[in-house]
Amino acid sequence: MANNIFVAIIGLSLNTTNQLKSLFINTVNDKFNITWTNIANVELDLIILNQNFIDSPAVINLKNKNIPILSINYENNKENIIEDNKLFLPFIDTYNLYQWILKNIKTEITLSFNKSEDINLIDEFSNIYHSTTSNYFKCHINNDQILVIDKKMHEIWVQDDFKFQSIHSLNIEALNFDQVVNLRQQKKRHDLSLWLWNYLWSNLQNFSKLDHSTYYKLKYWPQYSKNIPKETLKISSCFQHGTNINLISKNLNINPELINKFLYIALACDLIQEIPAHEAKLKFNNEDNTPSTLRSFFSKMRKKLGI
Repeated sequence: MANNIFVAIIGLSLNTTNQLKSLFINTVNDKFNITWTNIANVELDLIILNQNFIDSPAVINLKNKNIPILSINYENNKENIIEDNKLFLPFIDTYNLYQWILKNIKTEITLSFNKSEDINLIDEFSNIYHSTTSNYFKCHINNDQILVIDKKMHEIWVQDDFKFQSIHSLNIEALNFDQVVNLRQQKKRHDLSLWLWNYLWSNLQNFSKLDHSTYYKLKYWPQYSKNIPKETLKISSCFQHGTNINLISKNLNINPELINKFLYIALACDLIQEIPAHEAKLKFNNEDNTPSTLRSFFSKMRKKLGI
C-alpha cells in the first residue's frame, strides 16, 4: 500500500485549489496517497499557500517546525517554474514538481520513474495508441527530455536540441488540449511511428525476447535512416507477407536477435501486428507453402533488393 503524506492548502481560490490538488495527485500517481488536511494537523508534511500569507505569524511558526512550504505565485515570464520554494502559475510541469517533492518531503519510500530494465515499450506505447480517454500525451525520457504526442493526428513534437541517447527511464502522462498547445511551442512536428522507429533503433539497448515462432505481418513499412543495417530491408520484405523470426533467420541467415529487435520496435511503433498462423504466407507447414516455394520467394527477394 502507498504511504500517506498530509498536505494543507491556505489562502487560494476554490478553482486554484482544485487545480493544484489534481496536479499533485497526477505527479505522485500511485507512489503514495495525499491526505488533504489543515495546518493544525500534527502530522503535516507540506503547506501550499498564497504568496501573500508567507509572512503571517501562523506560517512563520510552522517554518520554525521545519515543515516544507510551497508558495503559489503569479509573475509574467515565470509561468510553469519552481524556484526558491515558489511555484509560478499556470503550472503543468509534473516532472519538476516531482523533483521538488523528492527534495523537500520526507517519506519512507523513494519515488522513481520506470527504469530501463522494467520498461516494456510495446505496452507503454500501446496504451497511447489505444487510449480511449485522451488523444494527447507527454513523454519524459531520462527525466530531462520531453516529447509531446498527438495520437489523433499521429504526430510527435520534438525539440531541435533533442539528445539521441539510450533510454534509461520513461514516464508517460495524459494531457488535455490546452496543455499540449503550451508544450508544443519550440518543437518540430514529425510522423509518430516513423520518428519513433528511427529513434528506438538507434538508442534502444534493452528489449524483451519475443516468441520466435509467433507470426506477424507488417501494417506499414518503416522509413529507415541511413545508419540502419541493410538486413532490415530483408526482414521487412519477409514480414510484409507474414512470417516469424525462426523462418527469416533460417532462410536468410540473419541473427535472430536482430530480427527480434526489429519486431520489438515495430510493435512499439504500431507498424506490425500479430496474425494467426494460417494467414501467414511464408511458412513451412502447409501444402501451398513448401520449402521450394519459399526458396523461390527468397531468391526473388534477393534479386529485388540486390542482396
